Amino acid sequence: MMEKKERVFEINNKKQTRTNEISMIINEGGLGADR
Repeated sequence: MMEKKERVFEINNKKQTRTNEISMIINEGGLGADR
């Protein structure tokens, strides 16, 4: 049970990292368009 929970947590962490990367790219793109 504990092992499964950690696995899910690991996957969520990877998803979160990917989401943050995409957000950064979008933010940089938005800033670039503003200038």
